[in-house]
Amino acid sequence: MVRQCVLERIEKGRWPPNSNPPRQRHWLRALKRQVRTRLGMSWAERLTEGFSELVRLGVCAVSRAV
Repeated sequence: MVRQCVLERIEKGRWPPNSNPPRQRHWLRALKRQVRTRLGMSWAERLTEGFSELVRLGVCAVSRAV
């Protein structure tokens, strides 16, 4: 669910219907931070790929803790 919501926002520019936008904004901010911190700035524009890479590395991609 988290992945689907965040990726829809990234790809389509809007949150899924019947969703909780404040929570999802939290997830998106955390994803951006995790990608920049753990994968580097070169991944900053590739959040979809970054999400998958973080999961592959065993990292909670939307965690606020780094």
